[in-house]
Amino acid sequence: MSVFFIEQAGRLLAARDWQGALAASERAVAQSPDDPRAWLVKATIELALRRPAQARTSAERAAKLAPDEARHWVVAGNAAQEMGDRDGALVAYTHAVDAQPSWGLAWNRLGTLAFEMGDAERAERAFERAVECDPAHARSWNNLAHVRLARNRIDEAQAALKRALAVRPDYPLAFRNLARGSFTVNASRPGYLDGAYGRLRPTGTSGAKGFHLRP
Repeated sequence: MSVFFIEQAGRLLAARDWQGALAASERAVAQSPDDPRAWLVKATIELALRRPAQARTSAERAAKLAPDEARHWVVAGNAAQEMGDRDGALVAYTHAVDAQPSWGLAWNRLGTLAFEMGDAERAERAFERAVECDPAHARSWNNLAHVRLARNRIDEAQAALKRALAVRPDYPLAFRNLARGSFTVNASRPGYLDGAYGRLRPTGTSGAKGFHLRP
């Protein structure tokens, strides 16, 4: 029975009927409290509704039921980050990449947070893994370039930005970073880091960083 409500929640979510989607997800978890899919869709909707504490609880319930599913950890990390708990988010994203090392989005989230926490070396390693896993993800190339610019490795940064623009020629942040990297004197200025919540977050942005949707 929970499958019906999960699918209904997905349809309502796609139609941006947030309250209807939430009600359907609540029916899903009531019908099947041991189904991690129900908890994941509930967490996704709660995050869209700006209810990060509830979303984190739901995502962590899903992760407890299915700890090898990276999506559960990424949503839990997104919710923790929305709550301002960077340490908790870092733990969740680390679980995500451990569970699914081939998922570029999880590495991108880990890299974005690591850089925001001041660990540029760890961020660069994470973004390198992200582009290795998904070389068609322009945002990961941009973020890798951003970290390299911050570390004053201009030539390597420009190479990464060219890869980003090869994937997405109309990508404005990559253009801005490329212009910034073209002049060594500008390399110490703040750049443009781009993160992604992906399909796990259906709408909106995250704070001033402007985290965009990405399949």
